[in-house]
Amino acid sequence: MKKALLLSSAVLALGTTLAACGADEKASGEKATTKSAQTASAKEKDQRQYYVQTWSDDWRGLQSKIKHVTSVKLSDATKTSMKITDDGVLGVKIHVENTSAKDIYSFFNKATFNRRRQRIPSGSR
Repeated sequence: MKKALLLSSAVLALGTTLAACGADEKASGEKATTKSAQTASAKEKDQRQYYVQTWSDDWRGLQSKIKHVTSVKLSDATKTSMKITDDGVLGVKIHVENTSAKDIYSFFNKATFNRRRQRIPSGSR
């Protein structure tokens, strides 16, 4: 039961991280864009790159593995529709398994990203 809870919390955290990538303007109640803006967004695509990782760790029975990292450079049309100014987003697919007899809790929404020795909290812009 605890293993399933831990895995589902990991999936939920990653899902919320990437939820903005699939944002739909019509679902949010905003007006539909003009035809020229739709044509421009059809021509300009987001650039995605996938990096397969081999990192793994075992800490007191908590086995963690990074499957792959996705880097997405957002097009101007996507940035406009998502109302953000960031150039891109990162997604990390993590597999976590508790092999110990104890309950272990992890909070992926408290993760930090280190870029050029600068700590960036999860979810910050």
